[in-house]
Amino acid sequence: MKFTTQWFDEVDSTNTALLERVRIDPELPSGTVWAARMQTAGRGRLERKWNSPPGRNLLCSLYYRSRAGSDRFPSLTMAVAIGIDELLHGFRIGSNLKWPNDVLVKGRKIAGLLAERTGEDGVVIGIGLNVNMTAEEASLIDQPATSLRIETGTELMIDEVLKALLKRLPPWLLHWEEGGFSSLRERWIQGCGGLNASVTIRHGERRVSGTLAGFGENGELLLRLPDGHVQTVWTGDVVEG
Repeated sequence: MKFTTQWFDEVDSTNTALLERVRIDPELPSGTVWAARMQTAGRGRLERKWNSPPGRNLLCSLYYRSRAGSDRFPSLTMAVAIGIDELLHGFRIGSNLKWPNDVLVKGRKIAGLLAERTGEDGVVIGIGLNVNMTAEEASLIDQPATSLRIETGTELMIDEVLKALLKRLPPWLLHWEEGGFSSLRERWIQGCGGLNASVTIRHGERRVSGTLAGFGENGELLLRLPDGHVQTVWTGDVVEG
């Protein structure tokens, strides 16, 4: 897959800006990547804000078009998360996948994704990867966080990190295109630490606990409840225990 990257000094949100571009130009090529040094209104999942000091972290969005069918789209971010996981392993950082689309290091968030549909065959995937965030900056975030700099002790060029990530993504996007989540399942389960862990799913004020039974055809989480019933979960936050 060929990527075309454009950098901006400042945008409100790379996802918002790229979604608007696709609306204006529906023929925008798949593989278009917009990246920003600074976001003034970055967004994460479940309407959360994604805050980042200017020029410190990788903030970008990828426009991807597919004929695979709309049922598959919920698991597309999981393919991208695997690519990020492999990028981090290349830096000798022991990372883990967290359903549905976060990447953690020792329980601390280092990357997150946000997918937004652009019609029947397109999606914009926002990627936030903490690159040069310091420990002091991480301590100000409302959840445990880390960065490549914290984990490696080295400050990195954000442009080069993006180039390295874009080299990791094509194989996993191809796997997804050809076989959907089924072609990612083994790698995802390996990356998330295996099955049968005790988990709690939090969605707003609602919580439900059980054990991780697996993942469905399109990446949905399967939660085995204490009574043995398996519940299908499409959205929410996973917390351990």
